[in-house]
Amino acid sequence: MLRCFSPFGNVLAGLLALGMLSQTHAAVAQVRRFADQPSSGISGRATDTAPDHDPGEGWDDFKPGLSQDFQGLANVDGTQGQWQLVEMGMGNSSWAQINNSEESPQEEGILLNDLDLDPDIIQDSPVLQDWLQDIPDIADEIRNQPSFRTRLRVGYAQFPSSDQATGVYVGVEDVFLISGTGLTAAGSFSRSWNDERESFGAEVRYYLLPLGSYVNIAPTLGYRSLETPDYTTNGVDVGFRLMMIPSRGGGADIALGQHWVSPGSRDEVGMTSISVGYAVTPRLRLGTDLEFQYSRLGPESRVGLLLEWLM
Repeated sequence: MLRCFSPFGNVLAGLLALGMLSQTHAAVAQVRRFADQPSSGISGRATDTAPDHDPGEGWDDFKPGLSQDFQGLANVDGTQGQWQLVEMGMGNSSWAQINNSEESPQEEGILLNDLDLDPDIIQDSPVLQDWLQDIPDIADEIRNQPSFRTRLRVGYAQFPSSDQATGVYVGVEDVFLISGTGLTAAGSFSRSWNDERESFGAEVRYYLLPLGSYVNIAPTLGYRSLETPDYTTNGVDVGFRLMMIPSRGGGADIALGQHWVSPGSRDEVGMTSISVGYAVTPRLRLGTDLEFQYSRLGPESRVGLLLEWLM
């Protein structure tokens, strides 16, 4: 505390005190004078967090105007935000609302200018392009985006059990009937050039696990007709299919199938199939298809070397 031992010193101290008080009142009055003017974004520095109650009457609708006395980094806007103590010029401070509702441009997403990458790399990478546009929901992709694709298949067929007869194979695999579900359809036709072997049929499958899984299983139901030198049969085709997908999106997969044609009848035929596909381009795959038939009249077999077009 300043102590003065003369009347002149007491007068001087009083004048200094009045001057400091007048400066404080002037700064507060300046803020209140612009309260009803449109907000223009004043800069200030938050020095403390305000208490739970408002700092005073009239500050609820505080909308500061232009002022050269505010300095700092935080944007002040009385229309929203939290109350904080803002330091003004000349060593004064007052309560104001700090606007924290607007996001910084850096938080809106990844910008191309932020990546030190060759534009050709970005152009050739669909995955990177997706991440630049928006962060993907990987869990949603696993649930709803299939890890395998519809495939058209055509190629060479050989029938070892029929004196190595040769022929043709045509088929389609996993046509999605309802988007976002595991319900698909498939069909195939094979025939030997000597007309001793023929097989055709169609089926529907319902994959039980999420479509993006690396392993999936589906019960199947359809119709199939089989013709061999020893027997002919046709009827309901029931079974199941196991899919293993080491490379999502059609890059590679392995399918195992077990079917029964005309189950329960004396003409019942069991069929086991193994199919492998491997992509050589984004659309074209090489595939193999093995099929074994079992009946009371003896076994039959078929081997296929196929080209597959990814849809």
